[in-house]
Amino acid sequence: MIYVFIDESEDDKIFAVGGIAASDRDKLIDGIYETRRYIKNKKGLSQKQKSRLLNELKEYILHTSFEGIKEIFIKNIVYEKARKSSKDNEMRVKDSVKSLCAFYRKQYGEYFNQERKEEVYTACLEKIIEALEPFASSQDGIGLVYDVTYDEFGGTEFEKGLNQYLQNRFPSIKTIVPGKSNEVKELQAADLCIGCMRRSLNNEDMDNFSHLKHISLFSEVKVPYDRRKYVK
Repeated sequence: MIYVFIDESEDDKIFAVGGIAASDRDKLIDGIYETRRYIKNKKGLSQKQKSRLLNELKEYILHTSFEGIKEIFIKNIVYEKARKSSKDNEMRVKDSVKSLCAFYRKQYGEYFNQERKEEVYTACLEKIIEALEPFASSQDGIGLVYDVTYDEFGGTEFEKGLNQYLQNRFPSIKTIVPGKSNEVKELQAADLCIGCMRRSLNNEDMDNFSHLKHISLFSEVKVPYDRRKYVK
């Protein structure tokens, strides 16, 4: 089973969809809770700041106000936890996780309303599943079976149509469901990854991306834009 957690990130040039996939969900959760323990024990943070962060770790908040915590979070996702008995100080990259990004470069003057976002979102999510197949095949015979959770996006009708479309397109998807990132902690890791990957496409946040790139999969999507369809 491959567990896939999806979020979206956007600026005035790029709309990106992605997050993180794991064949070992426990290792992913360990990395998240290792970060939470770091926050709880970190000196210099007020109780209010700790409560805010522990309620929901958001990439844009970490990026703007808690850069050190953002770096720790990324490292906890990417690298294996060092064994106390090991004499090798080199950080080992986890082979059970992949960070994911399918992105769309907005056209000049494009009216990127919710309807257009939903169209591009679907194309990006489809591209992500396609790109994951080699990773899924490499995970010790686990096979192309996916459990997909995405941060709530669009209305109920869109989500229902998206779920049905993707399960028809990819019979290997066992489940695909929306979730709330303050409840599904893995979605916070997805938010971290897609935010950092989207920034890297603009040559921003490259120090943090230098860690994340070891497990990153990028795909660019082209979605035709009909100016007559998307009128303000």
